[in-house]
Amino acid sequence: MKRNDIVIEGIWAVRKKIAEEFNNDTHAFIEHYKKLEEKYKDRIITRSIPDVKSTNFSTLS
Repeated sequence: MKRNDIVIEGIWAVRKKIAEEFNNDTHAFIEHYKKLEEKYKDRIITRSIPDVKSTNFSTLS
């Protein structure tokens, strides 16, 4: 088995566990994460995506 296969299987296993936790109810899953997002909103970091056309890449390090 390739390493990528092991990683993918691990992701699928976690995904399955989460789905089972919410009885495969996507709406319940989303609502749960919306509540977590609101609860921990002070911990969320957002970044703006720079405008590639106006970015001078030679100054970035």
